[in-house]
Amino acid sequence: MTNIHSVALNDVQNRKAVVTVKVEHRKLRMLYDPGAAHSVVDKATWVTLDCPPLKEAPDLVAYTNVLVQTMGKAEVLVNAFGKTRRVEVYVVDGKDSPLFGLDWCLSFGLPFPKGIQILKVTANDSRTVETNLILKAFVEEFDDVFNRKGGAIIGYQATVHVWENATPRTFKARPVPSSLRQQVEDEIHRMLDEDILERVDTAAEQVTWASPIVCVVKPSDKVRICGDFKVTINPHVIVDRHPLPTFEDMMAKLNAGRVFSVIDLKDAYLQMVVAPSSRQYLVIATHLGFYRFKRLPFGVSFAPALFQKTMEQILAGLEGVSVYIDDIIVSSSSHTEHLARLRAVFLRLRQCGVRVHKDKCRFLQSSVKYLGHRIDANGIHPTEERVEAIKKMPEPSNVRELRSFLGAMNYYARFVPHLQSRCASFHELTKAGTPWTWNQRCRSLFEELKSCLTSSDTLVHYDDRLPLVLYSDACERGLGAVLCHRFALGMEKPIAFASRLLTDVEKRYAEIDKEALAIMFGVSKFAQYLYGRCFILKTDHKPLERIFGNNRELPKLV
Repeated sequence: MTNIHSVALNDVQNRKAVVTVKVEHRKLRMLYDPGAAHSVVDKATWVTLDCPPLKEAPDLVAYTNVLVQTMGKAEVLVNAFGKTRRVEVYVVDGKDSPLFGLDWCLSFGLPFPKGIQILKVTANDSRTVETNLILKAFVEEFDDVFNRKGGAIIGYQATVHVWENATPRTFKARPVPSSLRQQVEDEIHRMLDEDILERVDTAAEQVTWASPIVCVVKPSDKVRICGDFKVTINPHVIVDRHPLPTFEDMMAKLNAGRVFSVIDLKDAYLQMVVAPSSRQYLVIATHLGFYRFKRLPFGVSFAPALFQKTMEQILAGLEGVSVYIDDIIVSSSSHTEHLARLRAVFLRLRQCGVRVHKDKCRFLQSSVKYLGHRIDANGIHPTEERVEAIKKMPEPSNVRELRSFLGAMNYYARFVPHLQSRCASFHELTKAGTPWTWNQRCRSLFEELKSCLTSSDTLVHYDDRLPLVLYSDACERGLGAVLCHRFALGMEKPIAFASRLLTDVEKRYAEIDKEALAIMFGVSKFAQYLYGRCFILKTDHKPLERIFGNNRELPKLV
């Protein structure tokens, strides 16, 4: 939790005074309490106000020192005492009387009773003292999991399987820049000390596979040593086809989350032991000689799927937990539940000998960054840094740069309706044989696409308790769909957008066939949410409404 605000009062008077005001043109009776730092309404009142959009807000501390969890804060239009102001109100999850607090008193220029004195209004940037103490105890309890010295995952081994006709390849060491030589040597010695590497005695054994090294300078200025396995074993490895999870699959596990933690595994692959019979394929050639990996190195083609499979098995059955290779996210609806889930995760990690990078972990947060997105109680957002990077991208001057821009936009396709249809003319430019022509129309579209990402909707978390509404639509160039949750009073919020271009054959379809194809596309795209559930399907094509209506049997083709 962030920014905990607390207020202490002295000689509070008129605590039960009631005022009647208009909020969003609706009459509302509120307790008048200028001793409270913030004005507050409960969830039920927020719903009667047509659920104005919520922004992230800190939790509050009541005058009784009880922690009050907020859903967020909303900007509302208030008419009171002959004045109209647009002010912020905090929304709490529970049943409480609406509170007209000090912030509104100041906005409306109201006096408040003598004797009331604000003794403190604090904004703690990280967490309450209590939460800090809990976290400190938690870190001490699992000190072995946070141990920086690399251990090895217990009960799992990596085995390299190569095709029978694979031809061994041995490369000489590549020269290392003099500015990096000492760092590379230090890293080699560290990996020897931590039993990640072992020296190959070329006098006693023959080296059949040897890869040159690639040195990657990390933000900490340390060097990561990887084998350039793409020139040796990668073309000959039988890769485990275990699928990496989609972003949608992962987010579906985080519904109703209000508290989040992100756990980063230390050196990830290097925690997994390689079977002795497979180490012959993982030899690297350096200026200090040949070394053999005893742990799974970065750069081998089968590593992501194997490590993902291993972590899924280690964390199997834990509620509110998702993992993408070496990044774990934990979500809960309360701090008490969250600590229990964190403990369950760390007990599994301890049992299997998995090590965690403490400095890169974020615990008990109301908002976290994960896989290029910002996730909070309100939903899923693009990260500000990535959006800003896209906004600052210069106009492309060739096909390669245009593809780079389209790739960046496509990463956030779930936030932008009909993205592929909007990008259709750009996709035409990237086709082989198409001459490069960047005109004013392209410039306008380029800026339009960047701005639509900036103003994109927040995507709400999928919740299997809420009704689903699927919208579909077709246009001349593409298909579009949006899946929404329906909330109280019929309000709908998007879970995700999806779109694709029509093929040359599909472009010749009749209008009714295109609209039907859009429905099939939407149902297929969001099948993981829709399968086994009743949902509302909406289309603006009247003939299809009759064909798919309640009083008609579905066509045999469907």
